[in-house]
Amino acid sequence: MGFSLRFLVGIAGVTGLYDFGPMGCAMKANMIDLWRKHFILEEGMLEVDCSVLTPEPVLKASGHVDRFADWMVKDVKTGECFRADHLIKNHAEKLIQV
Repeated sequence: MGFSLRFLVGIAGVTGLYDFGPMGCAMKANMIDLWRKHFILEEGMLEVDCSVLTPEPVLKASGHVDRFADWMVKDVKTGECFRADHLIKNHAEKLIQV
């Protein structure tokens, strides 16, 4: 077991979620500890712990479901999906650098 493990692979079309393995848990704990030492102890800020996943009814009520969408494109060879705006931005940045 390493840093991360695939989670819910192929169940109900859910992809892209990972669980931390033992080394990943240790790394995450160290990162959180460093974050707390800096922002809470040194900067005097307050910590909050919020939900990670937002239920669809909340997104529907806020208008996100009806008014927000990212245009996606799919690589026909690999099947990988990309946000179209990110591809355009990256391509434009490459053109500017030439």
